[in-house]
Amino acid sequence: MTAEINVFLTLRGARLTPEIARERIGLEPDRLRMPPGHGEHSRAHLKEPWCAYQSGLGLDRNLDEHVGALLDRLAPYQDRILALREELGLTILIDAVVECYEGFTPPIFLEPELVQRMSGWRAAFWIDLYTFDGPPNPTDTRGT
Repeated sequence: MTAEINVFLTLRGARLTPEIARERIGLEPDRLRMPPGHGEHSRAHLKEPWCAYQSGLGLDRNLDEHVGALLDRLAPYQDRILALREELGLTILIDAVVECYEGFTPPIFLEPELVQRMSGWRAAFWIDLYTFDGPPNPTDTRGT
């Protein structure tokens, strides 16, 4: 594998809590991060809370597959998430983390229909691209 891709829908906002995300959306976040002093999910550098939901696909899939799977997974929750966005002033991001190895860069391409589906979320789209000269770290367990 010469690239690893993961895609998340991330909610960020000062008034967001894990409890609000769970109760109001009805779906357990895959990742939570909180500012210092908020227990196990605290991070020293973080200024506002966020929670994220992943596409659920393996790291070996293409960007468009991840985005499509993410939108399919969260479609039943879209109205709740958008209502919570308005109520709490949240920012919504579709975050793509792309890690490239050994000089390979995967295609970063989205069909117009997929971009149109993304626009219904009123989300920013962010690609976090990392390139590495060598192969992936065999002891890395993030994708498991």
